[in-house]
Amino acid sequence: MKEEIKSEILIRGLLNNDTKVFDYIVKKIKPSIIKHIRKKKVSKNEAEEVFQISMIKIFDVLRNNGNIEKFEPYLLKTCLNTLIDRVVERQKEEDKNEKYYKSIIEQLEEDEAFIEIIREVFSKLDKGCREIFQMKADGMNLNEIAEKLGYTERYLITKKARCKERYLKILNRMK
Repeated sequence: MKEEIKSEILIRGLLNNDTKVFDYIVKKIKPSIIKHIRKKKVSKNEAEEVFQISMIKIFDVLRNNGNIEKFEPYLLKTCLNTLIDRVVERQKEEDKNEKYYKSIIEQLEEDEAFIEIIREVFSKLDKGCREIFQMKADGMNLNEIAEKLGYTERYLITKKARCKERYLKILNRMK
């Protein structure tokens, strides 16, 4: 059968939802198209998906009065373009993920460096300041800390303020 006549029959059959045409496409055309797609190092499942997506695209073209002169070459071209689109999208997603993970790693490195600075500053404080900050970090309130250290709450507030000043002074010198 001539390509033009065969294409015309296939196109008309698709538009009329002719099951014989669908069967013909699935049994006679699909295997060779899948074989071409698989040459691009694609899994059988992905090749099947590409074929299905491409058939949907062809239906859309036909429903919108698009002109398809030769069905099989058009289907193959549509499949290859669909495959390229998927590869490009996957690459974009991988690039986006790579950038995201790099930014997380950079942030963690910055956080680790900052934590190291904080530890160093903390170690340069006197024992009393370290105890106050540690108890506060452990969730104790000022009254509990004052009681545990044997201070009045008023004295503890003053001492904590001085400790904070020393902490900030040491931190600023390290920057």
